[in-house]
Amino acid sequence: MEFMHWDSSSPRREAGWRTVNVEGQALPHTALMGRDFSGQPTLPDSTLRLGIKSTKLKVRNLGLTKSARAVHFSIADRNYVLKSAGAYGNVAVQREDVQVYFRQADDVVDCYRAQRKSTLGTVEGPADATDLAIALLFTEVDTYSFTAGMSTFVGSLKAVGSLLQPGGDGV
Repeated sequence: MEFMHWDSSSPRREAGWRTVNVEGQALPHTALMGRDFSGQPTLPDSTLRLGIKSTKLKVRNLGLTKSARAVHFSIADRNYVLKSAGAYGNVAVQREDVQVYFRQADDVVDCYRAQRKSTLGTVEGPADATDLAIALLFTEVDTYSFTAGMSTFVGSLKAVGSLLQPGGDGV
């Protein structure tokens, strides 16, 4: 189906920042610019663009559950929720009665390495090209901030930081 033909690229790599684009037949141009982490943009402090509209993403990475760490954002008069759906690159994007889930599929090259060649998806509800483009974009973004490990790490840093502040309970 030609609707699903798309290309993701990272043309700009400014000092410490990375941009990922998704575009294809019948898909609106969608981009995300975030801090560079191992060649992928990260979610905290990132900017999502859909056509000429843009929004800043706010990540709450101190939640104990995946739902508590979900990213809520609005763009093009739509409200979305982005959730981690398991391993690296697996994301679920929801709005109203629509859920789009994408996961990366590895094609084994040999027993020591794999190359990502496919993105597999499931759509529930009346999704359109905008929903698909946004969900595809997030498969190319570092979603480590969604993990329980990162939540614990950030919480620990904040606790230590508050103890080291003048007037804190620590030093």
